[in-house]
Amino acid sequence: MTRSNRLNLFFGIGSLVYLVLGIIFYYLKITRYFVSMTNPILIALVFISALIIASNYFANRSDIVSKSIQIILKIVNYLFYIYFLTMIINAILEIVWRQTQISPTVFFYLGIILLATLSVPLLSKLVISEENNILRMIGIFLFYYMIITTPLTLKIGRTWFPDLALVTLLSFIFGSALVIFAMRKWGYRFPRFKINHNVNYWWLAGLILPSFLFMGFSVGSWTRLLSTPFTINLIAPFPEKSVLPVVFYVICTILMTCFKEELIFRYLFLAQLLNIQKGNSKRKVLKSVLISSLLFGLWHLKNLNHQPLFSTLLQTLAAFALGMIFSLVCLYTGTIWITVIMHSIFDLFMIDRAIPISPFQAQPNAFFVEYIILAAIIEIGLVLFILNKINLEPFEQTIRENRFLKVSN
Repeated sequence: MTRSNRLNLFFGIGSLVYLVLGIIFYYLKITRYFVSMTNPILIALVFISALIIASNYFANRSDIVSKSIQIILKIVNYLFYIYFLTMIINAILEIVWRQTQISPTVFFYLGIILLATLSVPLLSKLVISEENNILRMIGIFLFYYMIITTPLTLKIGRTWFPDLALVTLLSFIFGSALVIFAMRKWGYRFPRFKINHNVNYWWLAGLILPSFLFMGFSVGSWTRLLSTPFTINLIAPFPEKSVLPVVFYVICTILMTCFKEELIFRYLFLAQLLNIQKGNSKRKVLKSVLISSLLFGLWHLKNLNHQPLFSTLLQTLAAFALGMIFSLVCLYTGTIWITVIMHSIFDLFMIDRAIPISPFQAQPNAFFVEYIILAAIIEIGLVLFILNKINLEPFEQTIRENRFLKVSN
């Protein structure tokens, strides 16, 4: 039996075990100890995307149904491994806690350590061993997402620990380190600080500076936008603006939002997408930019649980347009660090805030709708124009460097 067949068998058995465990847990009525599924909208999107990817990727291959079932089983394993692992750890620690007088906080941190330790086999056996680029992307993304979000769902003695910023930060660091480790095992180096040769800085400035148009959507009206001087406001949830909480907020935003999303969409996804595209350099770049930006836009649909539908759709459009700018900058310069800085500025600052909350969290007015759509059209048009006019040599350097990586297509 080949390694691929052994892995497929492993995935199939794993899915069956998960199903049996779920039935047993239900009939034993011990599900009150277990965590609930988080972000069901995101999970549904992943499954839908996976089905589309499976149908397209295996369209010209034999036994399409069998291969599609295999890819779905793998995604089920990626998704539920850590989820069920968290369930089991939580149930065992709950039972032990009930027999002792030890604080539930001790068991909570013990659960975090066990979850981190026992999640490593998923990375080594299920994700790193994968040879298909698309399944690599899906697998490592789901692993990263679950390892960051599930630790805070541990519940010992029905005591929740939702505000442990330190645990959130450590989970992020642990998950990010494993993502980078997986990429290194696949042959990808960590993004360098030096940019590509022959980069035209005028073209680069022409690509970067107009993207700051999006910072104006918070002004509230065209009259206010055109009649007042701009003031830059830090977005911080601390009215008193005390130094330490604001500094901690800024650091966490840069690391756990901006760097995390750039790590996923402009490192984990974009490099692998570039490797599987066919055609000349311009076609490869364009396809990679469009697909990674679409995924970046869809990622923001997770905000539907606390934002109005139409505002979230506008945010998805804005993210898609900015994603095109970010992706093109990364492929042109060969590094993600410029877009990490840009992303941090966009997430930390607003211009002339008309309301105390993010405009995406409120029902959009006419100005907001018009501004987002107009800015998105300008950004998308700018990317297409610059890609058509710019010297392709820096892009080709990025492509050449990817071409020498140990990547299976």
